[in-house]
Amino acid sequence: MTAVVATSATACSGQDSAVPDSTVAPPTAPPAPGEVVLPVNTYLPTVHDQARTALARAVLIDRCMQKSGFSFPRPADSVLKAGVEDNGVYGNKRRYGVADKDTARRYGYHLPSAVDEGADEDTEAAAQRADWIRAQRSNPAYTASLNGGGENGPPGGCVAEADAALAGEDDASKDSNADVASGIKAESHKRTMNSPDVIAVFKQWSHCMHDKGYTTAAPVGENLPFNIDALPVSREEINMALTDVACKRETRLVTIWSTEEQRYQRAQIKKHADELRKAADDNERLRESIASIVGHE
Repeated sequence: MTAVVATSATACSGQDSAVPDSTVAPPTAPPAPGEVVLPVNTYLPTVHDQARTALARAVLIDRCMQKSGFSFPRPADSVLKAGVEDNGVYGNKRRYGVADKDTARRYGYHLPSAVDEGADEDTEAAAQRADWIRAQRSNPAYTASLNGGGENGPPGGCVAEADAALAGEDDASKDSNADVASGIKAESHKRTMNSPDVIAVFKQWSHCMHDKGYTTAAPVGENLPFNIDALPVSREEINMALTDVACKRETRLVTIWSTEEQRYQRAQIKKHADELRKAADDNERLRESIASIVGHE
């Protein structure tokens, strides 16, 4: 699943931030440190919502599989938590590159889940779950119950049944409304990256980095001189990430860029008000459905 999902854009611990004056309803959860919240986030599920959806889906599949004498394990807690740790509550934590001093000091440019994985007590459980599922799928009867064709399973299998239960009615219409919201979020990032104000602040940021000994033109982590798939995180990487955050604050890069995004998104929200209102209603109904399946854990 992708990590997707506002009225006040804020960042913690004195982080450079922008505060939009949108009149849309505010999100219900505070952003992660270093994360900006954008207007369209009101109409998208949070990263936490996506994790709970994955959990509810696993629970439904398991209930269905038990009717055929099988089981299906739920995701490990570490997997459910990784999305928020890496991407923030609204999926914007790395939208403008590393933007939080504490994150830079601990992880450099690495994703937190990659760095913390070795120390996470759920890591072994997650690996065992994956191994167990792979082993079960070598059993034709198990696979048939899961994906369709089993004697006692539903048409399409337990996966299809779970997906249909979560989707509810008018699935195509809901997908269309959700696509409008996610499209606005993606397009605003793409378009504003090439706006005059953002191009100008990129140059200011690049000059700031150059003055501190680093040659780079893009503040979102491309072409880094580090392997962010390798551990441990080096002191050199951490130093560069801290400098990156400091230059973002000095040039007000996050404020300027997010302000451009807010402007574009508000215009699109007015243009697609009906679809987005339906998308927000669909998200709320899904939250209620998930709560009925897995409670409020």
